[in-house]
Amino acid sequence: MFRSLVPDLPCADVAATLEFYRELLGFVPSLTLPADPPYHWALARCGEVTLMFQTLSSLTAEFPSLHAGAAGGPLALYLETDRALDLYEHLRNRPELTQPLKETGQGKVEFALTDPDGRVVVLVGDRNPSCQGACPPVQSAP
Repeated sequence: MFRSLVPDLPCADVAATLEFYRELLGFVPSLTLPADPPYHWALARCGEVTLMFQTLSSLTAEFPSLHAGAAGGPLALYLETDRALDLYEHLRNRPELTQPLKETGQGKVEFALTDPDGRVVVLVGDRNPSCQGACPPVQSAP
């Protein structure tokens, strides 16, 4: 029945948020409105994942029920990837890193970043796809 879920994420500055997702996570902007900054809406993709970013004023003009303080406030995005360990090595010294690499069980690892709008972006992946749940613990990062 359903084929995809594309969150429309409110932003203070769509261009800054696009840059975060492009530079740190490899998302590619595919459409912006207007075509040149300052944007009020954008669509970005990476692999099979699509995200929309929209200024809060534009979003609430379209959907008035989404006013400040409405339910659904704090948000964490969990992005599953087959490159979690590589991404962590690449991003481990970035100021946006808010949770270091940790093992979550069944051979999964995760770490978290915070985007320019305060959303937590958790990257989750297999510690070692070949160990099938019997992986040794992840060592603490220096």
